[in-house]
Amino acid sequence: MLIQITDTQDLQIKEALISSEQFAERIGLNPSAPFFSKYLYTQTLRHLATANILDVWETNDTKLFLNQHEDSAYLAKHMSGKQIMDNCNISPQTLRKLCKTHNIPLHKFNTIYKDIFIPLEFIEKYITDDKYITGYDLLRISSIDKKSKKNFPRRALLSVINNIQKHNLNSLLGYKELTIPLYFKNTPQPQHHVFLREKVINFFEQHVSINKVLNELSMRRSNLVTLLPNINIEIYTLHGSSHDGKFISKNDYQYLQTYRKGITSGGNGSYAQRNDKYIEYREKYYTKKQVMDYLSLSGDYINIVLDSYDIKPVEILEYKFNTDKISFIYFFSKDEIHNLIEKQTLLKRQYKQEYYTIQEIKLLMDKDGSTTNFLYSYIPRNNIQPTECPSLLMGVLKRYNGSKNLFRKEDVHQYLLDRKNCKNLISIEMDDPFKEFIYKTETLLQISFSKKLIRTKDLWLQYVRKQLHATRSSNISIYINQLSKTSFHLTDLLTKEIYSYSASSLNKLFFEENSNIPRTYQRILYHFCREVYASIYEVTQKPPYTLDKLTNPNHFLNQRDVDLSRYTYEEYKDLYRFVNDLSIHKLTAIQNVESFLKGNKYCNYDSYWLYILIQLTNNWRHATVITQIPEVDLSNTSITDLDWLKQNNPSIDDANSIIFQVGRYVKKIHKTGAYSIFRIADPLKIAFATAISICQLRANAYHIVTPSSNQKNTVPKDVGALIWLKTRHIVQPRHTAHKVFFKHFKHEFKFSNRKMNRTLTTLIWSVLRSLNAARVSRSHFNENSTMHYIKLDEKQLTHLIEQIFERNSFGYITQLLTNKLFDGLNIEKNVETQKMLELTKRFGDVQKIEVSSGLIDRLATEQWEVIDLINSLKKEEIQHLLSQATANTLYSKQEYYQCVFSRCKYDDITSNRDCTCCPFSIVNVYALSNLMDTYLKGIHHIISHFNSAKEGEKKKMANHFYLLWLQVQSAKLQFGDLIYDFVEGGKEKFSLLSQQLPKTKEYLTDGVY
Repeated sequence: MLIQITDTQDLQIKEALISSEQFAERIGLNPSAPFFSKYLYTQTLRHLATANILDVWETNDTKLFLNQHEDSAYLAKHMSGKQIMDNCNISPQTLRKLCKTHNIPLHKFNTIYKDIFIPLEFIEKYITDDKYITGYDLLRISSIDKKSKKNFPRRALLSVINNIQKHNLNSLLGYKELTIPLYFKNTPQPQHHVFLREKVINFFEQHVSINKVLNELSMRRSNLVTLLPNINIEIYTLHGSSHDGKFISKNDYQYLQTYRKGITSGGNGSYAQRNDKYIEYREKYYTKKQVMDYLSLSGDYINIVLDSYDIKPVEILEYKFNTDKISFIYFFSKDEIHNLIEKQTLLKRQYKQEYYTIQEIKLLMDKDGSTTNFLYSYIPRNNIQPTECPSLLMGVLKRYNGSKNLFRKEDVHQYLLDRKNCKNLISIEMDDPFKEFIYKTETLLQISFSKKLIRTKDLWLQYVRKQLHATRSSNISIYINQLSKTSFHLTDLLTKEIYSYSASSLNKLFFEENSNIPRTYQRILYHFCREVYASIYEVTQKPPYTLDKLTNPNHFLNQRDVDLSRYTYEEYKDLYRFVNDLSIHKLTAIQNVESFLKGNKYCNYDSYWLYILIQLTNNWRHATVITQIPEVDLSNTSITDLDWLKQNNPSIDDANSIIFQVGRYVKKIHKTGAYSIFRIADPLKIAFATAISICQLRANAYHIVTPSSNQKNTVPKDVGALIWLKTRHIVQPRHTAHKVFFKHFKHEFKFSNRKMNRTLTTLIWSVLRSLNAARVSRSHFNENSTMHYIKLDEKQLTHLIEQIFERNSFGYITQLLTNKLFDGLNIEKNVETQKMLELTKRFGDVQKIEVSSGLIDRLATEQWEVIDLINSLKKEEIQHLLSQATANTLYSKQEYYQCVFSRCKYDDITSNRDCTCCPFSIVNVYALSNLMDTYLKGIHHIISHFNSAKEGEKKKMANHFYLLWLQVQSAKLQFGDLIYDFVEGGKEKFSLLSQQLPKTKEYLTDGVY
């Protein structure tokens, strides 16, 4: 409670009080720290006093005092943020998120999270609880996994949990599966599966591992495992694949130490087999080894089978092996084993008739067939439950990789039929879409409408014809397949004409959210029902059903949980640095390629490196990354072979040459059909050039050195020209390519194409928001994309623009902006005018064409306007303008050209002003494709028509050509001779044509020199 007092001088209990500053120090706070908020601290004390959590005395001069032992009482029920973060190794951000998520009450003594305090009851419920330990701690205590050094494998923990549940050991080990996970110091992720610390310690104090029993009693595992049930000793299995994971109680162990089941002593080693008792038993019984051979069972299953059929050894012969270990020979009744063999034969016949193993299914598939789709897609989607292979048949049925699952033959046959139909649907295309639909529906899928659905069939075919006629999709065959499969649901579920049903009946048939009908087909059916409604109402003027009561499947939630997570800004930066590190990746990629070319395994290192580099700055889909990257010509670079790359890195000119080749090839983004510019930011250029060169050299060398008969190194189907990854199968963390590439990156990092796309979209959107721009880098941003954005300061904004976007603009104003930004000096008009005149002189010498003085005057005036604009801008404004240009967010009315103004300043003067020759244009490098084509056409036009033209026409031709030439010179200043790569024939073609230009020096205007 909060008690108001005059002062502490007259209090009898003065010695029993401490000041608020003393209380703060006792609970671990530092009230003298520079940024400690004393106001917040005193307010929190008052609040806790009002809530009867603390007893606080306040004097008239607002000094606060507490009981002498108030600190220990408070700490007994509360814990500081620092303690919490230290105890379970979490960050302040994670602690803040947990408190917000679970609405945990906070005692905010200061503004930082390490100085908050939280009641223990909430800590133990939502954050961490010392009475529990994690499954990884249990593994560590039990020594189940001795191979792991830093982190114990998740697979071992899952095995332990499964065994605990299977053998009802929950209470013995205090196992609990928590609804809300808790955090622990030595485990990076929150844990749902926990164990009571006290019970775990008691268990391992009272039990001994089978491994210890085997070592101390010198027994074989098979003998011990068979012996223990016979003498009623229970085995507690935590981890089945390890002797350290099986335990017996110490009391049972003491009993076992005194126990020996010996019929007769058989001597040492092979001498036991010449023992009279052994010879006698061999004639009357079968040994365990013989039983295993007769039943084709391994040591892992023989004990399970014998136990499940209650077959016990009738005699046991004990002997010493090599004088050290005691072993047993078990003998079984021949009659019992004969009966068991007969049961196995009958059971095998039954299961062979009804089931397939995975191995048999693989044999039924095509050569390129895989059971992955059957196991992980078809079975769950159709709720098929596999049957576990009986232990007795484990050795006689052909299984695959030890799989125990069997599948009913009718399910497998249906899958193979569906698979065949699906392949046919995909492979068949016709010129007439409607005929293709009819063929696929009636011939391939063998779908037919009953006589009760004659009118429905007509309406459906009319609908399909109309939809196919209206669609403009480039993937019309996919749409046809969807319509054909939708036909099945109409014929399968309808028992009368569709317009005879009520809206509620149609909802039950087609539009329930948990229906087995895929969402795509539900949407088609919904649209069809609306069309049926319109058709029937038009003819009869009566509604067949209440349209508004039809359930719209577009409003359903996704049928599957879609991962919408993103990498954090820090994770993106870490990944960026890792992928861009040549010292890590270059030699590894080269060595993998060299090994592959020698006929060894290819783990796709170079392909995966290039694949990830591209996604750091291009938010493309998986298949687009693979298919849009073409082969490149390295002849114009310094790169000759893999040996050269081992010793050297490509230059920036080499990198630009390669990047411009790819950029010219990339025309459209897959699926949306939107135009896109391929983007590799400056910091990534050398790494990208290195990775793509390795891929190109691998492709070149492979086709030269690989014999056609060498099937081992055959290039897989469905891969890109350079990136040899499957277009239909995204690389998963479990795949070799991912494991090898990220071996030296953060533990348990998982790369995802979609997650990276969402991350890049968020980062780009954050840049655009920070630049107050509305344009985007991709052809579409959905609403969910733009909901996430990071607030960036100027430093982060500049850094992101450099990391993601490519500085590949040129033009008069671009050069002046850059000079002003870095030099900081105003630009002199007379200097720039002189530069232009000097350039004009050179034009006359090289091109031998006249330029009118009027054109020179106009250009000078426009350039002065540019200079005035730039001189009026502050350094921060220039930086912002260049950032907008780099991010491609400035105003543009012509593709590849941006403007420094928010609208064209010449629109009011002329409607046909071309951006190509405008001094205010910021030009993208990919405009060179059009610019160089136009320039080439201009040269041809001058050569063909200049001499025959009239004098006025010659001036006009010269003026136009001069403007083009100025832009080409600006680009050449920025990119050098790379500009010639944008035209077939290259620089040689321009040199030859320049020699054919007519001599027109007599037309040169006076004063130009």
